[in-house]
Amino acid sequence: MHLRLPTALAVLVSIILAASSIAMAASFSEDFTKPAGTNGAPAGWTFSDTGFTLTSGVLSANPPENKIFAEWTAVPIGKVLTVTAKVTAGETTTDNWKVAGIGVLADEDHYWHLALVEGPDADGKKHSAEIVQQKDGNWGGTDPSYAKLTFTTPTGGFDWKPGVTYDFKIVLTPSQLDGTISEAGVVKFEQIAQFTGPAVTAGRPMLDAGGLKARFSAVTAVTGTN
Repeated sequence: MHLRLPTALAVLVSIILAASSIAMAASFSEDFTKPAGTNGAPAGWTFSDTGFTLTSGVLSANPPENKIFAEWTAVPIGKVLTVTAKVTAGETTTDNWKVAGIGVLADEDHYWHLALVEGPDADGKKHSAEIVQQKDGNWGGTDPSYAKLTFTTPTGGFDWKPGVTYDFKIVLTPSQLDGTISEAGVVKFEQIAQFTGPAVTAGRPMLDAGGLKARFSAVTAVTGTN
């Protein structure tokens, strides 16, 4: 059976597009066993400030109240990006808000993060999780356009525990960001931010912590179509 020219051409185009999609996808993994460079970061990473220490298999954060960032510069900036990591929160370093988690970073004024949160000591140190955007240097609702984004109702209150290791996952697409936190395969928190308003829609994987010591390990990323 011979395909007519238009049909054969359509099949060929489909094959080329499928191959291009596969070629565009790239996978990365970080086990933090590479030696630290002159700035304390392993090859392919950049630290925004002091406070990170590298030991075999673990990146530890001992931040001040202000957040510190570890940007995975080996991963190209993308609009389609999946990031996973194991995160263990520890002691606090402030009596104000504390966070530790992962995110998608364009720069320190433009990023999303998925994080464990502890409230101020004066308010009872309440535990929760969050997905929040920083855009044009404005955090969350301090940006008037933030209300135009659509957020699904998060699952549960998630009273996370210090010393417990949680599996974090962010899936970024051109239309939304989906964040989940799981323990032993059970989802403890999930929320989706839909880009129905101005949003940070591209970036690299990052780890962040502020006011809360944390340990990060087994970080992975997949970029492009997969």
